[in-house]
Formats: sequence, structure tokens, C-alpha cells
Amino acid sequence: AARARARAHTPPRATMAEVTLDPAIRSWVLLPITFVMLLIGLLRHLVMQLTKAEPKVDADAAREAQTVARAARLRANGVFLPAAGYAARKAYFAHKEHGVLRK
Repeated sequence: AARARARAHTPPRATMAEVTLDPAIRSWVLLPITFVMLLIGLLRHLVMQLTKAEPKVDADAAREAQTVARAARLRANGVFLPAAGYAARKAYFAHKEHGVLRK
């Protein structure tokens, strides 16, 4: 009985207060801050794009690397081609006088 009386006299637990936001604060403070943050992010992105150094790519080296990769794919997947097609592609890459890989 004493416990029941003790519980009855304890104050109720504080409930979470509902926060209401004045429309004027939302309109004159939060929206401009959000807008400014978006503009700063956009400006930062554009500055990074302008200052980023593009790597110099040697066209001849890239072409040679792609040719070697194509030849490797032909060698790996040549079993799926007809014999005449494989021979023509092999000649294109490895012909003794004018093959692409003989230069």
C-alpha cells in the first residue's frame, strides 16, 4: 500500500515537447541558409572541375595498348570463331610484312 501511494505522488514523466517553427523563421532564415549552402556546393564543384588537371594521354601509346588488348582477346576467344575468320584476324595482327603488331 505504501508503494502504491509513493507511485501516486510521483510527478508524471516529462513528455517530449513539440517544437513548432514560426513560418517567418523558416522563410527568412532556414531557406536562405539552405540556398546559400547549395550555391556553395555548386561553386565548389565547378571550381574543382576547372582546376582539375587532365592527364596527358599519348595517342600512339593508347592505340598500341588497345591493339595488344584486341590481339590478346582474339587469342583467348579464337576458338569461338570460324577458322577462316580467325586466320584473317590473325593475319591482320601478325602478318610478316604488314601486320599491325610487326611494326
